[in-house]
This record gives sequence, structure tokens and C-alpha cells, in this order.
Amino acid sequence: MNATNGRRRLLLGGLGAAALSQWPTVALGHDAAWPDRPIKLVVPTATGGVGDAIGREFARGLSEQLGQQVIVENKPGANTSIASAFVANSAPDGYTLLLAMTSLIQNPIHYRNVGYDPLRDFTPLARLGMTATVLVVRSDKKVRNVDEFIRAARGKRWNYGFSATGPQVVMEIFNQHNDLGMTGIPYKGEVPALTDLLGGQIEVGLFSAFAVKGSLQSGQLTALAVLADRRATSLPDVPTFVEQGHGEVSYTGGWYAFMAPARVPREISGRLSQALRVVFEQPAERRRLEQMDLILNWTDGPAFAPVMKRDMDIWRELVLRSKVAIEQ
Repeated sequence: MNATNGRRRLLLGGLGAAALSQWPTVALGHDAAWPDRPIKLVVPTATGGVGDAIGREFARGLSEQLGQQVIVENKPGANTSIASAFVANSAPDGYTLLLAMTSLIQNPIHYRNVGYDPLRDFTPLARLGMTATVLVVRSDKKVRNVDEFIRAARGKRWNYGFSATGPQVVMEIFNQHNDLGMTGIPYKGEVPALTDLLGGQIEVGLFSAFAVKGSLQSGQLTALAVLADRRATSLPDVPTFVEQGHGEVSYTGGWYAFMAPARVPREISGRLSQALRVVFEQPAERRRLEQMDLILNWTDGPAFAPVMKRDMDIWRELVLRSKVAIEQ
């Protein structure tokens, strides 16, 4: 046994070792067994947010399962397109992975020349689950649900804030469907939008549950509805839009998934998917993900590929309904 294999065997343990022992060694030429060097996990956001936290959690877990260091590299910018294009154009050898978000399929609908095709340029490895996105207002508005908000907002010319095209499209559909006459105000991130919401410059917005958790706990904000197919674990008393009779915004929200470049060898993608599943199924890991307000819904890579296409088709229709401008 050579030194590399010896180090790998020492790092494997418990459930991961039992699972991985079932696979044959994957050869990539020159008698090198994959993985024989560190793996890069590209996260499309800056450090400190939910995506970064998820990426680092799974990097640690994958390192243990695969016996090689998994290094997180943050590549924020262009609504996640920079990171996505980087991975799409990387060698399909299993050494470059992407923590993908729903913007992976949304960006090609909104913008020209994003540098990748979401359905052709990636090998889906797994979906972890959906993000919990919450409609919130300041508590001084004295509204407790979606219908009360509509009655209070109609005719007031209120402003809503958004920091990405996803929330903008959903809010604009909600705005138009209910004849609210609101104006959308763009922000460069959730933090400045939340600051203005608390300061009174805007009246409402769709935010990740993670971003508004502290303001909800302090009583500064009130959560009116969750944009998802079921309630968030962290907000069990907040119903979804659909539960409140507002199917106009029945979009199930964003997701987090792992991708490799297209044409990665099947043996490698299978091993990566299984290693990700081992990390995901650990009770402590599931608790951490739920604490980050993920609605857990594991889907294997091959099963997720048609879901991506379906979500892209749904999103294209929603964009047309919203009349949000698409870059030509």
C-alpha cells in the first residue's frame, strides 16, 4: 500500500468507510486513483452567508469521506454566474465542484452570455433542499398575514425591496395580482435591504429566513408568509402563501445543490453523490442545515436533472408574467 492510499485509509472511518468500501478504485490514467489531490468546492457567494456556511460544512464532511482535502473557494459576482461559468468550463475530472443555487437556472433567462448552459454544462450530484424565503414587514404595520397586508397596502404606493431577480419576480407577481401599486427598490444585498426595511425606507420584502431571524426574534419584524411548499422548521407558526390562498406566488422557492462539470466519469460522480449523501444523513449535519433554515429534501443527481429543467421552464413563465425586464 503506497503512502497516499495509507493516508486515505486512515482518514476514512465509521459509516463513510463502510459506504465507500463498496466502490472499486477509479483510475484516471498513470495508475492514479481518484482522488489523489485536493478537491475544490466553488461557492458562488461571499464569505459569511448561508451558502458559504453550507459549503464549508460539506467540505469538511467530504474531506472525511473521500480522504482528501476539499477546499472552499468563494467566487461571488454577477448573481452567481461567475462561479457557475468557472465550474462549467473546468476539467471534468472530479476535482472542481459547485455549490449551486436556483440562480444557476434563472440567470440564463434574465441575462445574455452568462457563460454556461445549466442543462448541458453540468452533472448534477445532489439537491440538499429548499431555502425558506419569508415575506416580512415591520411590526409597527400591525398586520399578521397576507390578506391583512393587502388591505393595508392597497392604494398606499408602498415600496418593496429586493436584492436578486428571484425575489423581484415573485414580489412583482404578488404586487400586480393584488393591485397593490408598489414600487420595487433594488439593493446590492439582503443586509442593506433589511437595514432600509427596519429604517422605514421600504415597507416589505422577501428575505431568507436566515437573514431576518434576529429581527423576528426581537419583535422588530413580523413574518407573514413562507415561500415554499411547506412550512420552515424554524418558523412552524408561519403558513405558506398557498396555505393562505395565494397561489399566485406558489413557486416553491430556491434550492441548494451540488454540481460537477458535464462529462465527469460516472464512477466519480456516483462516488461524489454517495459521499454527499453520507454527510447529509448524519443527524448533527441535518440539524445544522435546519438551523440555517433549509427545508431538507434530498434528491439524487440523476433524479434532479429533470427537476432543473422543469424549474427553468416554470421560472421563464413567471418572468413573462411579472413583466420584469429581461436583458436582450
